[in-house]
Amino acid sequence: FTIAVAISLGTKSNVILAGAGQGATTIIAANNLNTDLVAVGDGATYTTHVSILDLTISGNSANQTVGSGVNASGVEKLHLERVTVYNCKEYGILSGGDGTPNSTYLEVMNCYVNTNILSGIYVINSSYGAVIHGNVIAGNGKTADEGGVSLNANSDHTIVGNLFDENSYGIKAYASSYTTITGNTFINQERDGVFLQNCS
Repeated sequence: FTIAVAISLGTKSNVILAGAGQGATTIIAANNLNTDLVAVGDGATYTTHVSILDLTISGNSANQTVGSGVNASGVEKLHLERVTVYNCKEYGILSGGDGTPNSTYLEVMNCYVNTNILSGIYVINSSYGAVIHGNVIAGNGKTADEGGVSLNANSDHTIVGNLFDENSYGIKAYASSYTTITGNTFINQERDGVFLQNCS
């Protein structure tokens, strides 16, 4: 089935949003929806243990001015598995926050993150501890010079066993530290497979 509305999971902890499988359950942005399709947290309230499983999120970017597939703000332990996120006007998956708390311990596993206008997965603002494992990350950031995975001002992530195919950059990191990047495959990025700036 297809849902043509945005979903806000609010600030409740211990929540599961689960479909019947990738392609079987689709959340799609209606024309001119112009907001994030799945929003978690508010950047001010502590929210923890949220899972998004077994569904497709389609951003319908040609008919939007803004909007990411998943926007987690101030969430600890957001877990995405067997989720397709594609064709979003901004980010496929955005994890961060504008204040305290920021998002931490993001997990993205066995997902397809494809053809989003900005980064496929963007981790920002002092977030830490993300695990990005076993995903196909393709065709992201091609008009915006962004990465399939982009890190900005955060630390202690693990990016392992992913396929990066035809993104602008495979992984693009700025002012980030103590991140493990291993066992990934990079095919035909427009720029670099891994680009690091002011990282340690």
